Amino acid sequence: MIVCIDPGHGGTDPGGCSNGLREKDLTLDISLKLNNLLKNYEVDTILTRDKDIDIGLSQRANIANSANADFFISIHVNAGGGSGFESYRHPAASDKTASIQAIIHRTIANLYESNNFIDRGEKTKNLAVLRETKMPAILVENLFIDSVKDANFLREENNRQAIAQSICNGIVQALELKKQKTENNSLDTVIDAFVKAGIISSSEYWKQNAAQGKQCDGEYVATLLQRIYEKYLKP
Repeated sequence: MIVCIDPGHGGTDPGGCSNGLREKDLTLDISLKLNNLLKNYEVDTILTRDKDIDIGLSQRANIANSANADFFISIHVNAGGGSGFESYRHPAASDKTASIQAIIHRTIANLYESNNFIDRGEKTKNLAVLRETKMPAILVENLFIDSVKDANFLREENNRQAIAQSICNGIVQALELKKQKTENNSLDTVIDAFVKAGIISSSEYWKQNAAQGKQCDGEYVATLLQRIYEKYLKP
């Protein structure tokens, strides 16, 4: 599974500019945050840009097509005197695309509605990046840069992180992505390292009891914590 993330605008094309913000900066920041969040799942990601560079609309679609991406999402911030969130798919998009849009739109809209922004709805438009991509593709317009209220929300780092998280949640749900698997022997590795460091004398007890659904004796835990303190933390 490959997801292509497209930060809108860039380089000499700043996108919308108002209230001391530039769209190209906001879209890149949200996209990079989204890319990092998706690393926790069994999916490969590509970015049409990961820095402030010029990149044409057709080139963005070509990047996704050449990578045989399974899904394309273009991240934007709106302008033009409104407020709130909306998303787009191509008018001739498949039912699958409409279904994906609906799921992702809802997760993002929930974030904005909880912060008193309106949901402007799921829409269709003949946009180049939606027309020229060969896979399900949507474009999301995250608030209005020329609205003081919207811009103040976008200005905050934690809010942009929340936007990225809401997009990630929608993608995970829509594409049924699974969490990255952790190594099964990770706990055994930690226990063996504790034995080697002299913190615990035997690994057998801990490997049998330090597992989900089981319990460790309080005396053993107290001894473990005391030894960690004495070995690594005691002044």
